[in-house]
Amino acid sequence: MSAVVAATARVVLRYEGVEHGFDYPHRFEDDSVSGVESGMHFQWVEGNYACDCNRIPFIEQYCGVDLTGEDTEVECGYSVDLVSLTAVYDDGAEHLVYPEGAHVETTQRLAALGLVRVG
Repeated sequence: MSAVVAATARVVLRYEGVEHGFDYPHRFEDDSVSGVESGMHFQWVEGNYACDCNRIPFIEQYCGVDLTGEDTEVECGYSVDLVSLTAVYDDGAEHLVYPEGAHVETTQRLAALGLVRVG
């Protein structure tokens, strides 16, 4: 039996020109790194977490920002952009899942949001 590989998602979203970064606590698990990362990619790029009705409440909950006003239900849509998605593994390793090939720029953005230290 294969060992279970698990990671959480470090997410940066952009809404109305402002970037919001947070560590999403849900653990993605699979028997391989590629399985974890493809599941995470699907969920945030095409799945339920690609919709405003999830992304806006995530920003509000994990960043402490009120974007919609109290008791306002968020409608489905695609106005919140996914800027970056990083798999953070239990052993501390990190791998950029989205966008591919943009590691330096993404690291600078994460540092600006206080999610990683550079240097």
